[in-house]
Amino acid sequence: MRRYFEWVLSHRAALLALCLVITAVAGWSASRAVVASSVGKLFLGESPKYLAHLALADDFANDEIIVVAWEDDAPLSDASLDRLEAAVSVIETQPEIEGVASLVGAQRIRGDGGTLWVESWADAARDADDAGDAALLEELSRDPLAGGLLVSADGRASALVAEMTSDPDRASETVPEIIGGITDAMVDAGFDAGALRIVGMQAQLGAVLSLTMDILLRVFPLVCFLMLGAVWLLFGRLWPAAVSTSLALLGVVWTMGLAVHLDPEVNVLFAIVPAVILIVSFSDMVHLCSAYLLELEHPEGSSEEERKRAAILAAAEDVGRACLYTSATTFVGFLSLALVPTPVFRHLGIVLGCGVAIALLQAMTLGPVLFSFLPTPEPLRAGTTGRVHRWLDGFLAWCERAVLRRTKAVLAVSTVVTAALIWGTLQLHVETDFSARLDDDHPVRVDQRWFLERFEGSNILDVYVEADEDGRVLDDDAWAGIVALHDRVEGIEGVDDASSLVELMEVVQDAIVPESPARMPMERAGLAQYLLLFEGGGGENLDQLLDFPRRRLRIALRLEGEGFRESAEVAAQARSIAAEVLPAGVSVTTTGMTYLLGDWLDDILRGQRNSLIVSFLVIAMMMVRALRSARMGLGSMVPNLLPLLAYVGWLGATWDQVDSDFLIVAVLALGIGVDDTIHFLVRYRLEREKGHTKDEAIRRTFSFAGRAIVMTTVILVMGFGPFASTGYLTTHMLGVYVPVCLMVAVVADLLLVPAMLVAFDRE
Repeated sequence: MRRYFEWVLSHRAALLALCLVITAVAGWSASRAVVASSVGKLFLGESPKYLAHLALADDFANDEIIVVAWEDDAPLSDASLDRLEAAVSVIETQPEIEGVASLVGAQRIRGDGGTLWVESWADAARDADDAGDAALLEELSRDPLAGGLLVSADGRASALVAEMTSDPDRASETVPEIIGGITDAMVDAGFDAGALRIVGMQAQLGAVLSLTMDILLRVFPLVCFLMLGAVWLLFGRLWPAAVSTSLALLGVVWTMGLAVHLDPEVNVLFAIVPAVILIVSFSDMVHLCSAYLLELEHPEGSSEEERKRAAILAAAEDVGRACLYTSATTFVGFLSLALVPTPVFRHLGIVLGCGVAIALLQAMTLGPVLFSFLPTPEPLRAGTTGRVHRWLDGFLAWCERAVLRRTKAVLAVSTVVTAALIWGTLQLHVETDFSARLDDDHPVRVDQRWFLERFEGSNILDVYVEADEDGRVLDDDAWAGIVALHDRVEGIEGVDDASSLVELMEVVQDAIVPESPARMPMERAGLAQYLLLFEGGGGENLDQLLDFPRRRLRIALRLEGEGFRESAEVAAQARSIAAEVLPAGVSVTTTGMTYLLGDWLDDILRGQRNSLIVSFLVIAMMMVRALRSARMGLGSMVPNLLPLLAYVGWLGATWDQVDSDFLIVAVLALGIGVDDTIHFLVRYRLEREKGHTKDEAIRRTFSFAGRAIVMTTVILVMGFGPFASTGYLTTHMLGVYVPVCLMVAVVADLLLVPAMLVAFDRE
């Protein structure tokens, strides 16, 4: 390794020129980035279920909807209907909108002397007088087809539902623009912009994307500023901060250039990449700067230039070996995300892993080069930084005494804490809900709560009944089974309402034969007659419930919650009921975006768990290789479990349910947190190879590596801290729980690791 650093110092001008060329190419590549995050492409890829969902959405109706609601004491008044009609006419012209459901086009089905009439509620209201409006509004509120969907149960709020076109390639970044077009149309028509409530999964996606841009535009510069300030505070001089910042920014440019080269479409999760690479790069440079300044306290050589060169080579060799292993473990931790069976995690894992390798290459190549050009710095404890390092000396001395004098107590406390954390992990329950990733006071959450108090849920789960031949779904036995299926799925916990041909036929019968004791015709002839009457009376949108060959029928369930796993559980119950009530030759398919994501959730969690296991095992093997001892290498992984257990155990014990993205934090924490363990143990091994006793080797390790461990932990905590200010749960967890994991890791590295060495390492 020393030969490499000697070669670097001998070719420093050529390396700087090469760096400029690579930076220019990477910057050009990064400039080609297009922010695009299609939910289907990100999470479902080429999943057969997703492709089937798209086909069904084309044939029937798309569950990707935007719901806009507002307070209105007189939704059937001429003024209200005029505003609504003007807005709908503009919204329907937008290219991304397939259709709009509202009171303007909602169908009122009524009978008159055995004749069925279908008209819009708007037309009926315009023909009624003031007294008739009140009666009509009460009838509308009770209507099974429109009540609870387009008008609230108390008749004091209205809504429209904009169905988006089925487009798997549509970037989610266009959703805020689409929502903006809808709200602009309504404001231009006379609606109060501040009174509009926008709900649904698409509104949640729009909010997430806005927060992502906040991360890019606000958090990243803040992280950079805090990193620079922290390095200046710890070293008390400008050059370590300037060198670290320059190389960290270079690492970000190179990494993003590579990411865009692999895929020009940058998704929402990539908002964390620049900050994570910046933090990792700063960590490497803090270790290198600290070692360089410590080596200068023991000068070798006759001239100042020789002493500086010797200090650079010694620091780079000692730290480089440890940083090689730490970067390798972090690389493995990040790269293991590629085991998660979704495109977004695969790409993220590859990019983060490569970014770590780039940060190491730059630190170990350009770091020594830049040191060689700078003047020889003052010793570490000179100047304003002396007070900081005197405090640090006292803290490390306390840790050293605790380990050497209270070894058994340290091990006992660690055992009790570990047992408590394991109990917490067993309480973990995982769920994913995009709305729950937003703050409680976020406008989307506020609008959602307001909406659910007045309307039925906006999360749609589709249950498709499919027969093995044309016309089969209308056969007597099949129809009886479909009616039973409709009734029973409507009663599943979490289902607000079920909308299907069954409900439509009930409304038709009530209109034609209001006093009929029978619920509806159960034989094919009567059913066919009702369908003919509906279509002949002017009824529309039958194709959203039943296909023309009469082979497939749609039951749309509106769910109370937005959780992915909840949708999957309702779908599983619906399939179970269908297996009981449907005859041979008739089956069901459940689909919908939240259901597909919920169905995929177990695969995602399984992939994240596997990535964590693989990461842990590979890191363990690397530790064995780095320490040249199976016993020490495997034993070193015990302290590295504590940060993970602290994180997962705390979530399990204090949270009712945890978002599926929590494992991303676990992988990041493992990949980064293990670094300090490696630095401590590699230095300890070097001291033991020099012939020092266990106690003396631990003292010298605290003196040399302990300082850098504390300093890098401070850097990392400050670097991830700004993420806590974001309003998006996943990035907020990075800012809260990664620092917690890192602080637990530093306690384990400075107390548990040396205590285990005292107890188990043989002289």
